[in-house]
Amino acid sequence: MSNERASPRWVLVVALLVLLLAPAMTMGYLGLPDPGDGWTSFASGSLTGDYPWDSTMGLKGNWDDRIWMPATIDWGLWYNGPDPVHSTQWYYGYDLHLNGGTKNFSHILVELSQDFEPENMLDFSGSSGTLVDPDWWYPTGDSGSNPGMPGNLYGVKIDATTGTDVQWSFTSDRRPMWGNFYTKDGSTQVPGDEKIALTIWNTDFLEPSGDPVMNTLNGEYLADAFKIPVPDTEAWVPEPSSLALLALMVGGAGWRLRRRRR
Repeated sequence: MSNERASPRWVLVVALLVLLLAPAMTMGYLGLPDPGDGWTSFASGSLTGDYPWDSTMGLKGNWDDRIWMPATIDWGLWYNGPDPVHSTQWYYGYDLHLNGGTKNFSHILVELSQDFEPENMLDFSGSSGTLVDPDWWYPTGDSGSNPGMPGNLYGVKIDATTGTDVQWSFTSDRRPMWGNFYTKDGSTQVPGDEKIALTIWNTDFLEPSGDPVMNTLNGEYLADAFKIPVPDTEAWVPEPSSLALLALMVGGAGWRLRRRRR
């Protein structure tokens, strides 16, 4: 057995490799948020895309084969009522990540129904970034905030996000509908070209939003391949039969009270 020690050159090479690989080995996938106790899972899914942005993919973007960074957004829905039809609150959870790259997401736009107010969104939580109240957001040129966004979007903005994996969640009294999202990554130097801002959006961005995620009669999940669940205009209200039963109970109580007073 040789007692020779490793040369300083090899020690330096190994040390450099450890330093270079350490971020990749320690950078974990955040995954979907955990709503905690009291919530029942309703549905989950994901959209993924990469160059050449085939029409069968769930995501679109603006980069080409000079940059290889598949993108994915995962989503999950939970409810806290006796069943999804009668749930008074919904928990929306998301995770958006690039499978490669080093630039931070600049911001994320998530569509909402146009009568959505800040009080309809509760307990917002994000791994990074700050929440901006609902507003209209518009496409811009390459030097603007939303380059390449296919169309206008009414919704919230998660601003000043950091990292290539961003997780966020909130609760709402609004039932889920199918809607859009858009995000811009930090500018990246393209080989042989100028810097470009990497952008991502769901494939059916220009298709009408608002289709329900759930059949409100029986709670059946209604899938959509190229949008994500977002809060709709509807909150749960008692059905006519429930209202009639409540009126009967109140009326009966009043009748008994009147009899006691006689």
